[in-house]
This record gives sequence, C-alpha cells and structure tokens, in this order.
Amino acid sequence: MALSGSFNIMGQRESSTVFTSQSITYPADLSEADPNYSKRGTTENILVPDLESYVSASYNNVYVTLGMVGIHYEGYMAENPRHRVHVQYNVYESQDARNNDFSNPLLKDDTVLLDFYDATTGSFDTNIVGIAYDILKNQEGWENMQDV
Repeated sequence: MALSGSFNIMGQRESSTVFTSQSITYPADLSEADPNYSKRGTTENILVPDLESYVSASYNNVYVTLGMVGIHYEGYMAENPRHRVHVQYNVYESQDARNNDFSNPLLKDDTVLLDFYDATTGSFDTNIVGIAYDILKNQEGWENMQDV
C-alpha cells in the first residue's frame, strides 16, 4: 500500500491582520523585579494574533510510503486513556524511484501525535497501516492523495 498524487505541507504562523482580544490579570503580589510590576493587581486587554495556515512546501505527482508508525499510550490507568499515533513517511518522485533506491527519498517527514482511539465505542481499529495512511490523507493539504 502507498499513496500517490500531490500534496502540500502546511505550516502555521501568526496573522498580521486577524487578532483576538484576551484579558490578562496580573497578581497583586508581583515582585519588584518583574517587568510587569507596575501592572500588579490590574487587568488589561491585549490583542493576540490568530494563527493562520500557509503552504510551506508542495510535492506534485509523488509516491508516498510509510517509514514508521508509532503508537503512544497516554494515561494508561486513566478512565479515558489517549491512544495516539505518530507517522513517519517517505516521499519519492515515483514508485520506480522508490523501488530503485528506497533509502533515498525526496523527503522523510513525520506527523504530530494524533488521536486514533474511538472513545465513543471503546475500541480502535487494529489495522495500524490503514490508520497511518488515512491520517496522512486527512491532513490539511493532502486532499489530492489517493491509495495505490
């Protein structure tokens, strides 16, 4: 199993035009060494830039295979443990390029940890390879990738 098609790697950056107002309350007992000492005991509203997505790299007509899939169990003894997956993938110019030299991809990258446990049913899919490819296809910017 592999993916073929075109995709974008997305990044996030602070917007220069869209902001959200947030209230900050400074404790009354700030030390004199604190840079906000003059604001102790007060509340102020500040504007914080929102995050916006952007295309940091594009790959067209490529072939993608899994390099590694890691499962992380967080809070194993907790009532609602988190089951998360980390996917490392390899990007090649084509299937032939992968078959001829699998150790030399155009790109070797990975995803952030993503949840894959379905807490509503109390179970999770045991096809980890299928999960990993679905995670890649469902990332923003990967809408044009297809199973091959």
